[in-house]
Amino acid sequence: MKHFRLDLVSILALLFLFIAGCSGEVSIPPTPEGTVETVTQSLAKNEPRAVWDAMPETWQADVKQIIAAYADGIEAEVYDGGWALVGKLANVMANKKSLAMKMLSDPDVARGIPAQGVDVSAAYDAMVTLLKNLSSSDIATHKGLKNLDVGRFLGTTGSKVMASIDDLMVALPDAAQYRDGKADMGRVTVKVISSGEAAAELEITVGEQTKEIAMTKVQNRWVPAEMADEWDENIARIKEGLEKMPRPMPGEEKQHSLALIRSLEEALSSIDKAETKEQFMLAMAGAGANMQLQDLAKLSHMPGLLRPRPRARVVDVYFYDLGTDQLFAAPATELPPIDAPSGAGNGVRVYVYGCGDCSDANRFIAYLEKYTPHAKAAQEKLMNVGPDADPNLALGYDDLMMEGGLLVRAVKGGPWVPMYSDEGMKIASEVLDEDKCKGTRLVPCLPGRDFSTPNSKDKH
Repeated sequence: MKHFRLDLVSILALLFLFIAGCSGEVSIPPTPEGTVETVTQSLAKNEPRAVWDAMPETWQADVKQIIAAYADGIEAEVYDGGWALVGKLANVMANKKSLAMKMLSDPDVARGIPAQGVDVSAAYDAMVTLLKNLSSSDIATHKGLKNLDVGRFLGTTGSKVMASIDDLMVALPDAAQYRDGKADMGRVTVKVISSGEAAAELEITVGEQTKEIAMTKVQNRWVPAEMADEWDENIARIKEGLEKMPRPMPGEEKQHSLALIRSLEEALSSIDKAETKEQFMLAMAGAGANMQLQDLAKLSHMPGLLRPRPRARVVDVYFYDLGTDQLFAAPATELPPIDAPSGAGNGVRVYVYGCGDCSDANRFIAYLEKYTPHAKAAQEKLMNVGPDADPNLALGYDDLMMEGGLLVRAVKGGPWVPMYSDEGMKIASEVLDEDKCKGTRLVPCLPGRDFSTPNSKDKH
């Protein structure tokens, strides 16, 4: 249990140095022991405003200068867009909690999540509340950050954030230890070993931990002596780092950042449209794919990092011959439509699955997929990008996909529709229907490969 108890000195150091996060001003006693007791007990009650009010005025001024310098060095449009995205994420998470819980309860999904002993629903709610509080606070806009009243911020958002962290921590397996630690902070005892006009030695006990700490007086405020000795050096180091920030943000970096925000906003919109667990999982997978595409876009800004390089092995996948309604194998690097046995352009990508295994009796076709000519050309350029490529080449590719560049169709016929449309998501998500395999595990099928067991090998 000792491992999880909260160390008072560490808490004070972190909160003094990294002010990030109750309503009225806290009255700080004029004695060193009174200062420590008030600050620690306030933190136990989720009132971080006490930390700010216990700081010397010059230290408060240093923190304000750092925040202002940081605000001056960042791109307002990117900053505001990023926080707007956080707010949208919180709203989508709140709207789709029931679908998210269904997805997390899926055995294939839960297998990779270390959730033993976790109250997933409570942790989820705590994260939503935390994100909502931050995205609606003063720091969620560039103007608000630049003119931030730190004391007021700590007096409003700070306590809400600490309460959300409490809710999150008590949903985890070590909830009892966390509760004990917070309770110990509220029962802190401070013994004065020695005290003078500007220096004091204290013995502080929090739960089972006892530590001696030297305090010093700075502008009528008592602070840890070690922190006072290092304050100017730490502030200078932070300011030096801020001065090295590129100002303004390079145009290509700004363009990529805005494209990433726009891509994630569109992905969240797709997730918000989901009405079933299957559509939700598909939309989540699409969001992950968009992230990978944006990583590729970012690399395209760095000469020499994206160049054709040989792969150790190209896996074959199934394609569907629209002329004969037959499957055939081709490399996964081929972009549909491709030439098929029945003729040019008749081959489209097909997703094949099996219930338990990929035998003929258990195998079925999920849906067909192809690119529009414009999207296929864009993808081919990305796959062959070299060190001298246009740095803007990849930025719009994810937009092209979201706007209808990737098409799907049911194998039984019907129109080709955009993958990320409502109808497209319905077609692609039908394979995830829980009744499809009647309790048997759904496995992907590829030519010559067997995924019916976790450690299966290629069939050759």
